[in-house]
Amino acid sequence: MIEQIFQILGYLHGMWRYRWSALAVTWLSAIAGLIVVMALPNTYEVKAVFHVDTQSILNTLLKGLAVEDQETNADVELVKRMMLSRENLLQVIRETDMDLLATTPQSLDLLVDKLAKDIQISGGSDGGWRRSNNNIYEITYSARQPDQVYKVVSSFMDSFIENTLNAGRVDTASAEAFLDKQIKDYEARLVEAEQRLADFKKKNVGAMPDERGGYYNRLQRSEVEAEETKTAIRLAERRLAELTKQLQGEKPVYSSAGVDIKARKAEYYRQLELLLTEYTEQHPDVIALKQKIENLSSEKGSVPLAGLNPESAQFETNPVYQELKIEESKARIDLETLRLTLNDQLNQISKLRAAIDSIPEVEAEYSRLNRDYEVTNERYLELVERRESAELAREAKQSASEVKFRIIEPPILPTKPTGPNRQLYSVAVFIGAIGLGMGWGLVRFLMHPTFIGVNQLKEAFTYPVLGSVGLNLTEDGRKRRLNKMLMLAGSLAFLALIFVIVILLGNQVTDVIHPLLYS
Repeated sequence: MIEQIFQILGYLHGMWRYRWSALAVTWLSAIAGLIVVMALPNTYEVKAVFHVDTQSILNTLLKGLAVEDQETNADVELVKRMMLSRENLLQVIRETDMDLLATTPQSLDLLVDKLAKDIQISGGSDGGWRRSNNNIYEITYSARQPDQVYKVVSSFMDSFIENTLNAGRVDTASAEAFLDKQIKDYEARLVEAEQRLADFKKKNVGAMPDERGGYYNRLQRSEVEAEETKTAIRLAERRLAELTKQLQGEKPVYSSAGVDIKARKAEYYRQLELLLTEYTEQHPDVIALKQKIENLSSEKGSVPLAGLNPESAQFETNPVYQELKIEESKARIDLETLRLTLNDQLNQISKLRAAIDSIPEVEAEYSRLNRDYEVTNERYLELVERRESAELAREAKQSASEVKFRIIEPPILPTKPTGPNRQLYSVAVFIGAIGLGMGWGLVRFLMHPTFIGVNQLKEAFTYPVLGSVGLNLTEDGRKRRLNKMLMLAGSLAFLALIFVIVILLGNQVTDVIHPLLYS
């Protein structure tokens, strides 16, 4: 550690030998740097801050009725990027007369690139560290001419607002035109599909599926119905046989004088038993037969047939026989009807089985045509609905704009420059000048090194050091050394004072220098 300290002290002592040349270098570099800083051209900055309100009360009122524009923020972001396009930059350059400075296409390209680099548009989705609300945008631009800066920012802000407002209108008009074209195309497709379906129905009448289902459903249902009809025929045949048997035990007419009451009652009971197998107690035939049995029960005894004069006997029509005859006729008719029905069903089954190769193909083609028609019709109705929604949204936007702009900080023509930061640059120049002077002294010392101690001599040479002689200054010598140190410190202090004055009076100094340099 002691060796390092002696080494540092050696460097400082060597630099001290060249203090006056180092002071001169410090003064020259400081004055030159200060002049350069004061000669730097002024820059003026204009900033415009505005708020973009993309939330509209119409979005709530028209929810479910009109097309909801959920891409408004995305449109704003797109417009923000479009602002830095070459076409828009050229438009701003022409509006602000900046194109007068460009005499060649190459210089115009450089001007466009510089404007794209210098203009700053912040806010929106990128937010920015100064803005927490993503709907607040800033347009900032810096240049040497204050009126030019003001025009550029104003032109950018107007273009931003105009392009954002027109974006929604252009998109809506484009969407409506696209929907109209698609509706016409789908309408033509729908008419064509309807015509194909109608022609197919005319050509394949009876072979297409109906409300009962397709081919296999109809075949299965026909077979089931045929089996049911066969069962009904068997039941009808049994009933007809029973009625025929009953008719054989009945006589069409009978004599009231020679009829045995007990025999008649027995016959009536048998008929009643047969009727109850088919009807209930409340059936009129059952009630009438019971009434006859009661009438016979009230009669006494019987009249024998022997010795009765046939001419004097009275004959009556047997009502039971007549009723059974009617029932037999109905049963025969029902049976014949069922047989005809079965015949038709069997014919239908035969036709279906014979068309087992053609009908399924017809049904498949019909299903395909019907499916195409339904898909086309569904898409057509959807497009019509969307067009109505788009028209409603457009009419709503005409009455109230969905995007609203609120200017928070309008662009103002600057009267004072915002840059460069001459105070900071001046401090940097002062520190740099002192460092340059010290560097100059260090370089001179390294070129012509000296020794301040015996140890340095011993390390530098192999010869033995016999001794050392110290410096003993007189009173006059000490005064001269003190005066020189005061002169050095005063010179540095005076230089620092010059810098302080220039920093405090920077605007006045630049007002004097700039007319001489930029007139």
